[in-house]
Amino acid sequence: MGGGRLQGAVNLETDWVFVDIKTGAPRAIPEEVSKVFAATQGESL
Repeated sequence: MGGGRLQGAVNLETDWVFVDIKTGAPRAIPEEVSKVFAATQGESL
């Protein structure tokens, strides 16, 4: 195999959902949370 070396590129994606604990209904994502993730979107590690 690759001897522990990275053989190719990997793209990962996560979907976040905020939910009201009492009702189970979806909630808007708070702006401060959205800004943090928007700042890192498209960056490579």
